[in-house]
Amino acid sequence: MSRRTDKKKFKRMLQAQPAQNTAETAAAETSSQTTADTAGENTAAAVERTGAEAVSAAADCPLFIQYQNHEYTAENIISQVREKCAAEGMDSSDLRIYVKPEDQRAYFVCAGGNSFIDL
Repeated sequence: MSRRTDKKKFKRMLQAQPAQNTAETAAAETSSQTTADTAGENTAAAVERTGAEAVSAAADCPLFIQYQNHEYTAENIISQVREKCAAEGMDSSDLRIYVKPEDQRAYFVCAGGNSFIDL
């Protein structure tokens, strides 16, 4: 079979599926809306709690960046960036770090300005 024929069959198949699934999705949406309405406040608290758990879990997990026989750790990069911020008198709130291993540099942006460190 040619590609064109395969595309046509695939397109027909996709068009047929929504017609079959509309009743199922409508029932699922109404049940999820009623559940969301009854647990609206609980959901917001659960999302906040899950986000906090994800941040703490990410802090517990070491991150290694390997590129062309060099290895960098996230902890080391963050500590060097914070030291440079303190040395230059920058405010390190809202700190964002961009690692560019091919240049062997880590660029950072914070509330007090922007700069880079050599890795």
